[in-house]
Amino acid sequence: MKYLLIDFGASFIKSTIFDSDKFVFTEYACRESPFIYEETLQINALENIIAEIMNFYQDYDFVVTCSIKNGTYKNDVYHSWKILDIKNIKINNCLISHIFKNQETYHVHLDHCKLSQEQQLSVLGSFNGKVFLSNLGDTDCVSRSIKLNEKEVLINLGTGSQIFFDNNIISFIPSGRALNVFYKFFSSLGKNIFDDMSNISLPDLYTSDLSFDLSVFEQALNFKDYGKIVNITEKNFTYQNFIQSLLRSYLNQYINLLKGHDLQKIYLTGGIALKIKIIEKYLEKELSAEVKYVSEEINSTHIGMANLIVKNEKNTNNWI
Repeated sequence: MKYLLIDFGASFIKSTIFDSDKFVFTEYACRESPFIYEETLQINALENIIAEIMNFYQDYDFVVTCSIKNGTYKNDVYHSWKILDIKNIKINNCLISHIFKNQETYHVHLDHCKLSQEQQLSVLGSFNGKVFLSNLGDTDCVSRSIKLNEKEVLINLGTGSQIFFDNNIISFIPSGRALNVFYKFFSSLGKNIFDDMSNISLPDLYTSDLSFDLSVFEQALNFKDYGKIVNITEKNFTYQNFIQSLLRSYLNQYINLLKGHDLQKIYLTGGIALKIKIIEKYLEKELSAEVKYVSEEINSTHIGMANLIVKNEKNTNNWI
């Protein structure tokens, strides 16, 4: 069977064709997510985006999606995590499922609603001539990408960020969302901090001496009173020291959360980890554990979606 997998993320919408008979991924495509610029999304705009992605591909049997979490609909407008008090709001729907709200097979998967009875993949509804199966949570699909033991962790370094243990998860660690604050500022000056960070060496990190609190949004882990930069002197406030210190402070968040754990292996995933390769060496040195990528070619969300498809494919007759 062939499946169109669509990961509707906070920064990018990533799609691919998954052939479950061969467990291979082909025809990868990526486009910017509207949530880079917007805090809300109209249902008709969402439908247009999904239809455009579907029309890009030719040969597939079903569509399986995953999407960002911690948002909800008000009428037909999706309000994202950017503007919601997610600690106090009750979430009972999700970005993609709302398209099918008037169909008999409509449901919200357990990934998005703790009260849901849907734990496996089941028919969500039909759209643009294709059957859609349950819309999954993006972070849940990352966790499904690899099975961990008690001495392994998975760190997701994307727009959002999590540390996955074998039986626990730490969420809301400031990551791409926080770094984008500095990216936007320096972009206005003709600098690309992500490109420049990819050239930072291990000695650069150890000689940097500014310190950043990256809690620039209220939902951030250990948020107090927004972000800050400290230890500025007459001589050290240079662009190079700034980005080196920013990267070191960013990575130290994870080191501080993981020190004290008896770890043998750390798996990395997410766009930041793949782009800035020095991250692997720094974490390996600081945490004395082997560090490797889940995959350098395939998105972890797609791997997690594929793993659940294979696990549930015995129900294929119920999907037709």
